[in-house]
Formats: sequence, C-alpha cells, structure tokens
Amino acid sequence: MALSTLQSQLQDHAVTLLVDPDSTVRRALLGGMTRLCVALGRRRANDLLLSHMLTYLNDNDWLLRCAFFETIVGVATFVGGRSLEEYILPLMVQSLADAEEYVIERVLSAMASLTSLGLFQKSTVRELVSTVAPLMCHPNDWIRWGAISFVLTCGKLFTLPDFWSILYPIIRPMLANDITELDQTHLMAALKPPLSRALFDLALTWAGKSKSFANVIGQSGNVDRVVNSHLTQPTRQLAEDDQYMEKLQHMGMTVDDEKKLHRMRKYITKLVESKQNIADMEAGQPVSVFLRNVGVTARTTFLTSPWEANPSEDKAAKLVCLDESTETLSPKVEAKTSVNNTNAEAKLEMPLQESLADTISVMELTLEEPPSNPVDDPSLLDTTKSLPPGALVAHLTEHTAAVNQVCLAPDHAFFATCSDDGTVKIWDCSRLGRHFDNTSRSTYYELEGPVKCMTFIEGRHCIAAAASNGAIHVFRVDYKGGSSAPQYGRCHSVFEFSLEGEQPADNGVLV
Repeated sequence: MALSTLQSQLQDHAVTLLVDPDSTVRRALLGGMTRLCVALGRRRANDLLLSHMLTYLNDNDWLLRCAFFETIVGVATFVGGRSLEEYILPLMVQSLADAEEYVIERVLSAMASLTSLGLFQKSTVRELVSTVAPLMCHPNDWIRWGAISFVLTCGKLFTLPDFWSILYPIIRPMLANDITELDQTHLMAALKPPLSRALFDLALTWAGKSKSFANVIGQSGNVDRVVNSHLTQPTRQLAEDDQYMEKLQHMGMTVDDEKKLHRMRKYITKLVESKQNIADMEAGQPVSVFLRNVGVTARTTFLTSPWEANPSEDKAAKLVCLDESTETLSPKVEAKTSVNNTNAEAKLEMPLQESLADTISVMELTLEEPPSNPVDDPSLLDTTKSLPPGALVAHLTEHTAAVNQVCLAPDHAFFATCSDDGTVKIWDCSRLGRHFDNTSRSTYYELEGPVKCMTFIEGRHCIAAAASNGAIHVFRVDYKGGSSAPQYGRCHSVFEFSLEGEQPADNGVLV
C-alpha cells in the first residue's frame, strides 16, 4: 500500500474523531496526536489537525482544554515555529485567563516546555515573562509555582548580564527582597506572600460590576487619579468604586496587596470576560465579540456574486461595510471593486438577498487573486500630489481627547501622536489623503494616563512617552518597510518606569 493511500485513510478516520460530539473521544485522540502528526506529515498536520485542535479551546469541557495543552508541546515542535508564533502562542497567552485555574497551570507548564526547547525568540520570551510575572502573587499555589518555573526556565536562556538587566526588573516587584542567585530556592524565599483568596474574589466581583476597576485599583491617594475620575466617570460609578475599595480595606487589604491587585488588573479583567463567556455558552446565549475591544480595525470587503438574475446586465459588486460600533453587516450602494492592502475582493457562493442579515450567517466567502493593477478606480487614487501647500490632506479623528504632541519617525515612514485619552497612535505617512484609510496603523495603550509628551529614539523606531501619572514607557513600533506595502504590527514595550511620588505641574510635565 502506498504511503499516500495510507495517509488518506488515516486522514478520513482522524477527521471523524476530531469532530466527534463527545469530548471524551476528542480527549482520547489528543493523547496520540503527536504520533498522528508524524504519520500524516507536516502539511496535513497544519491544515487538518492543528486547525481542528485550536477549536477545542472554545469548548465548555475544561478537561478537553487541559488535554490540548498537555499535547500541544509535541504538536508545536512538529508543525514548526511559524505556526507556533502565529496561531498557537496567541491562544496560549489568551488561555492564561481561562475560567478554570487548572487550565492556567497547564498553559504555564506547556509554555515552560516550549521555552526550554528554544522555540521562542528572546524578545518573545521577555513579553511572556511580563505577562506571566503578575501570576507569581496568585492565590492558587499551583499557578504561582507554574509561573515561577516558567520564569526560571526563561532565565536559563539568557546570559547572566542579560537576565539581570532585562528579566530581573520585570519580576523584582513580585519579590520582597533582592536575590543573589537565580534558582528555585532563592526565588521562593524572596517571593512576596500571595494575595488572599477573599481579596482576589472580591476584586473579581468588582471588575465584573465596574469597567473602571483597572483604572481605580492601585491609585488610592493619587490626587491626579481622583481629578481625572471625576471628569470622566459619572458620580454613581465613582460611589460604587469607592464602596468596593472600602470593602477591600475592611477585609484587611494592605498597601502591598493593593499593588499586587494593580499588577494583576489586566489578568483580572480578562478573567472576568472569560468567566462571562463560559456562562453565556452554558446558558446557550451567543457570545458577542467587539472588534474595537480586541484591537481590530474594521476594513472594507468587496463581495461579488457569480449568480445573476439577468445575464445581460453588467456584473456589479455589492459593497458590505463592517460597522465598528455595532459589529453587524449592513449593505451599501453598488460600487466598483478594487483591491489594495486593506481591501479584499471576494465571491459569494449564493445570491444576495434583500435582507443580508438573514443570509450572512450561512454564506461562504472565497478570496480571489488581486488584479494586476491594484487600483482600478481613479477616484481611489492618491490626490495629495495635486494639492497646494497648506491644503488639508486628512482629518484624523481617532483620538477622543486633546492631542498633545506629534512626532515624525527618523526615516519619515510614519508619525506618532499622543493624547490625553492615554494612547499613542501610529499613522502611515504614505496612506494619508486616501479617503478610505485615514486610520491609525497601531496604538499603544499601556500608559494608563494622559500622555503629555514623547520623542523618538534617534535612529530607531522606538518611542519614549511620558504620562501625567508619572509613567515613562519606551516601546518599539513593529514596522516593516522596504516595499510598496509597509506592514505594521502591535507596539512592543521595551522598558517601563514609574516616577512614584512625583507631582505633575500644571502643564503635565513632571517636576
């Protein structure tokens, strides 16, 4: 029997088991998934096995999610680094806020194993340590030990100078005193006591009731926070936040405990969302995903239908625009199709009905190859070259508060703006003036206060920004140029400083 024939038969049986409605069958299949990947080959493992496995993370059965992380190390090693970084790792980071704590421990164990195999770059390892470090004060001992084991594993990949200068500043806030050697004994002895379960559960309740939890916790006594809160939040919300803060203090929350909750605020917020999604799925309610909350900017998609009521009529495209505020598809007027870096031409496998909302859930989209000329419609061409000096090129409206500074990158590829809304936005210079893409290419959210000033690091795509709350962050803009289609990724934090105790002047500059 030929190898291809045997692989085809294995594939047919594997598909049947992969989609079996009984989670027990799928858990049993995961036990031998690594050997099955080797038998089917890398291409089938990526296209068939991995694509089905990733859907298991949305299953209500937490044992199935645990089985996924127990077998993902062997699968990730076989399918290669690209699939690991693009598909597996983002879902692993997301699962660090799983509603079931044992799943989190399995995620940490899998991440430590993958790190020990050298499958992550050092820049990726640093980001993972920043994400995992707050879990070192988690009330669950298994999660704490998993986080410590992961940090120790990451430390072995760095030389001693790199560890003390790059990784140690990240974990130092979790330690009661400095350590002289990187080993389990010294790290466990220096670790601060964990949060109590009562404080952690009350913080979860607070985060579930109030969206301002992440902005309030850890800021007690901060005059600047109190002033900004009264300007941006209703009185009723402020009273509720104060009540939860008083409850935490009555339960024995110390200043150090509040700092721990402040460092865990992102994890707690994601954990609340995860628990709510699980509850909605168990209740049979649809889970809504808001694109703006996950950092996705809506783009335009052109849909064409191969079915025509009258063959003599010219084929026209139906333009469907994804509205960011409602995340629903709404039909627009007919428009000529074109393809560029943010637009895609697609084909509907069924005719368009009068009510698109009734059929959008069952239609399939097939992406077509872009035409040789990326812009067919003259109305979409860049018209900025014909404008006189001083003319308005673009009206950028994404910031929700005053813009304090605009800085141009050293190579003039893009520019950055900082605002009192707490964000730094990156704008592509080459795409200004095109009416369909006056949107930022990346946004940095981590300063958590009005951003008053910033500057580019000379000769690099790195920005140093300062906020009125005393935070100073240096972050790198993920930019890949050198082609007709520059690519932008998310901004990566390099260093974070906090000038605690400093009072901002009237102009927002720390003195």
